[in-house]
Amino acid sequence: MDGIFEMGFTKPSKIQGLALPIAMQGRNIIGQARNGSGKTAAFALAMLANVETQKKSPQGLCVCPTRELTMQNHAVIQRLGKFTGLEFFLAVPQEQRAPRSVNAQVVVGTPGKLQDWLKKRIINPKDFRIFVVDEADQMIDEEQSMGGQVLDIRRMLSKDLQILFFSATWPDYVAKLAKSMVPNPNVIHVKKEDLTLTTITQTFMNVGTDDNKKYKLSELYSVMNVGQSIIFVNTRQTAWDLATFMKANGHTVSLITGTQKGQIEVAERDRVMEEFRTLVTRVLISTDVLSRGIDVPSVTVVVNYDLPNGTEKMETYLHRIGRTGRFGKKGLAVNLASDRDRHRIDEIKRFYNCDMAELSGDVEEVEAMLKPILG
Repeated sequence: MDGIFEMGFTKPSKIQGLALPIAMQGRNIIGQARNGSGKTAAFALAMLANVETQKKSPQGLCVCPTRELTMQNHAVIQRLGKFTGLEFFLAVPQEQRAPRSVNAQVVVGTPGKLQDWLKKRIINPKDFRIFVVDEADQMIDEEQSMGGQVLDIRRMLSKDLQILFFSATWPDYVAKLAKSMVPNPNVIHVKKEDLTLTTITQTFMNVGTDDNKKYKLSELYSVMNVGQSIIFVNTRQTAWDLATFMKANGHTVSLITGTQKGQIEVAERDRVMEEFRTLVTRVLISTDVLSRGIDVPSVTVVVNYDLPNGTEKMETYLHRIGRTGRFGKKGLAVNLASDRDRHRIDEIKRFYNCDMAELSGDVEEVEAMLKPILG
């Protein structure tokens, strides 16, 4: 309880109130919750309750899709478990040599690293009692690169263990797969039209041509005070090009993308993320590596420089804008739409049955929207 109070929790959120009584009984869950509603604490507390302090072996396993989310979840679980006497281990790609063995009771990691270390018995799978998959719709989707890794991890664990799958979104075809992986699941479901946060003001701006986007973005950031913001793009190349353009036009921006050889290394990703969390930097250009789960409370504006594409574009949209408006705070989402993709704004509005005001492009109009958000 001390860890709960130290983190400032005084009463459970809706998802915590629904999920925790079920999880504490050792039952399985396929859970859905709005972004920023407290699901991390829900599965963290379930893990802490299900492991034995006296037993010095891995018993709780949490798998997350990205390095950044893994590190965030590890930190939350560690803080909640501060007074339990448990040990915690972070399994992510690193420059240091791998340990000979892991004896911590709670392990949080990315799928590739966990798959590798479980196979090599650096992490012994025999004593795991609870298996948590965060952002599970993405993680178990066999069309995604991580899907096969997560399924392989599950096969290496005991058949008799508690399974908790959580995400804000569950496309129908992935939800069916989840039910085949989770025996007798208790399903916590949120209606699609209730998923978009009422605390987020959703807007769009018709910028004409694709090439005009960067000029409109630069103009907006030249005159408005937005606190902290994340600008989402669809590709690494666009991220690099946009960061170069913004810097050339006098804007201080930082950049984060997935790690690829010859590009941003893991240590650089950690540094960029830490600077953003500690308010050293205020504007972050990112690919979808940060679209899921990342919690930076001071983010007031999310800009979709590119509207999401691909088979899960609607789910990606929801996750992106969910980086603001978290835990009851207000936020603003600005979608830059060229003539070519203007129809996709209408698709989003229909899909989520949500309102989305069109901005004229007038800076004073945007600043007026930001005033109540920034207080």
